Amino acid sequence: MILVETQPPIDLKTTLNYRNEIYSLIERIAVLREGVRRIEVPVGLILTKWDRLGNISWNPETETQRALEYIQKTDWLRELYDQLKVLCPIFQVFPIFSFIGDKPSKDDIRPFNLKAPLIWATDQSDISFFNKYKQFAEDHKTEYHNVMENYWRLLNVEKICNPQIRKQIEKIVEDLSPQYLEAVHTRVKKNTR
Repeated sequence: MILVETQPPIDLKTTLNYRNEIYSLIERIAVLREGVRRIEVPVGLILTKWDRLGNISWNPETETQRALEYIQKTDWLRELYDQLKVLCPIFQVFPIFSFIGDKPSKDDIRPFNLKAPLIWATDQSDISFFNKYKQFAEDHKTEYHNVMENYWRLLNVEKICNPQIRKQIEKIVEDLSPQYLEAVHTRVKKNTR
């Protein structure tokens, strides 16, 4: 997650400092594989203090569209956004705020979209783990013990939260179990001869 504070136009020196810090971060996390530079983890660009723009619709989709428009109007953010879109196969923008104004009253403490980046990150983690283990299963089709152990781990250690992925894993384990049992029987028969 990259956090950027939403603010009115700022001086050139501050803008360059922000940009340089974020580009330095991108350089550290981007990797070169097969001649292509990429950031191989999901990246969320979080625009904090989004309330400063005013006229909040309280609709996350509407505000995300406004955030994309804001990014296009802000030179250094547009450059950052464009670079991240190229480097990150999984990238999302989140406008958020905890309260309205810089010195909120009790009535102004009304958070907007705060949980969305965390839920998104958790979902992306679930998808990433699942895809990694599916690839392992594909590459090691006859290693039933290891494949089953990996899927068990997803359900019980990593504790995948996404209900659709959990159902898919349970179905894979159910379908794989008879094959695993048959492989065990075959091995036992070979070893008892």
